[in-house]
Amino acid sequence: MLSLRTRGFRLSLSQWMLVISLLTLLPFLGFAIYAGQRMIGERSAERDRYLLSVAQDRAAETQMVLQKAQAMLRVLTVSKPAQQGDVAGLHELAVAARPLHPDAADICLINTQGQVLFSTEQALGGELPLHPQSADALERLQKGEMVVSSLYLNERHKQHEVALSVPVQLGTLGMHELRLAIRSQTLSAHLAHTALSGELGTALMDGNGLLLARSSDAQRLVGRQASESVQALLKRPNGSVADTLDMQGREMRMSHVAVAGAPWHVVSGVPRSQLQEAERHTLLQLALLGAVCIALSIAFSLALGLYLGRQMRKVAAFHSTSPADLASESANFNVRELHVVAHALVNAAENERAASDQAARAQLDGLTGLARRPLFISSGQRIAAEALRRRHCMAALYIDLDGFKALNDSRGHAAGDAALVRVAALIKDCIRGDDCAGRLGGDEFGVFLSAPASALRHIAMAVSSRLVSRVGQLPDGLGCSIGIAVAEHPPFEIEALLADADGAMFKAKKAGKNRWSF
Repeated sequence: MLSLRTRGFRLSLSQWMLVISLLTLLPFLGFAIYAGQRMIGERSAERDRYLLSVAQDRAAETQMVLQKAQAMLRVLTVSKPAQQGDVAGLHELAVAARPLHPDAADICLINTQGQVLFSTEQALGGELPLHPQSADALERLQKGEMVVSSLYLNERHKQHEVALSVPVQLGTLGMHELRLAIRSQTLSAHLAHTALSGELGTALMDGNGLLLARSSDAQRLVGRQASESVQALLKRPNGSVADTLDMQGREMRMSHVAVAGAPWHVVSGVPRSQLQEAERHTLLQLALLGAVCIALSIAFSLALGLYLGRQMRKVAAFHSTSPADLASESANFNVRELHVVAHALVNAAENERAASDQAARAQLDGLTGLARRPLFISSGQRIAAEALRRRHCMAALYIDLDGFKALNDSRGHAAGDAALVRVAALIKDCIRGDDCAGRLGGDEFGVFLSAPASALRHIAMAVSSRLVSRVGQLPDGLGCSIGIAVAEHPPFEIEALLADADGAMFKAKKAGKNRWSF
């Protein structure tokens, strides 16, 4: 009898599976370290993008404040009192206009010598202090440019302000300056308009790093110079993000965005301590996840080893198993069945995809490639939903070919089909990417489009004019009549809008064809 002897140690299958799982965990641990570093890097990049988006949002808000102030001043400069040199009338108009701009603290008129002729905060004729401009500012005003002042302290109200100045020609009195003052506290309110997460804050600074306003504790530190690291950040390209120190010496992560139309920058920042706490939290989560994965891997390896050990012992016992029992036991080995299931799933997915493609083709016109009426109506409803979301209006074009029946009768259906294909191509070429077109039947086509109320009619007329012109240039004497229906207020009823366009099309035909009509 043959005797089997082994040297060294012997391990069971479950023990070998445990060894294999521990060996396979080594690259997993390396990958986990890499993934953790990558995750922290991605979160840092995401945080930087968020800082930048906050700064961009607040910069846009500040720019809007300046634009509204400039628009008010420009309106005053072209007013009748300004053109007639009527200082009293202009003062009265400025007093009436000031409440329309909640951010305006004061509007005053100043001559080239810096003498204040009126202020909306006082009655006309009162004694007012001098407010001279620099030579550079006067030169810019002479050129018709808007001038944004540096931060100054309003002695009367003991509050910091900035001012916007535009030139105004007062009849025969010559060039003067209209100045609108905005308080730092008002700018701070705009910076704090959006709720910010954690300790994230925003500040408004001029190009030299002078603090003009801040989102929290608005009056503290205003008028002070930013740290050297923040000043260095302001000199970097617009949208830069960097580590800096704030005025209190705290380590910060900051981004800056320039305010269009003003020598200002919006800076958003968050303390590094808050970011480091978030990074520690991320590392702790990864460590816990890694521990759970290791424990699960060991448990599954042991369970799989025990299962495979039982299966192999059954295989080893097959030599003493009856044929009936062998057939019964072999049914428990299911490797081939996985292949069968996978093959069945692949076939099912292919059949489903083929059915989906066939259904999609069934919704397109086989001749022109345009949407059939059901798909066209569905596309119109999608455009209506988008128009409602964007506060746009909708229009429908109903297009009917002129002379098509005569072409069909004289040259046959093949020539008619070719003409329909050419017209469909012209319609696709004339509409915009967001519009949709469809074939409604025979020689009738439809178009849905949306645009702002101020531009919708112009766009609809432009598309219709191009179509009438280009279809008219086709051979065989073809033309087209187009009906235009416009829905300026929601809800947008697609079927009703298309029916109105159909009625307008008949109106165009009665008017002489080859034209469009509302």
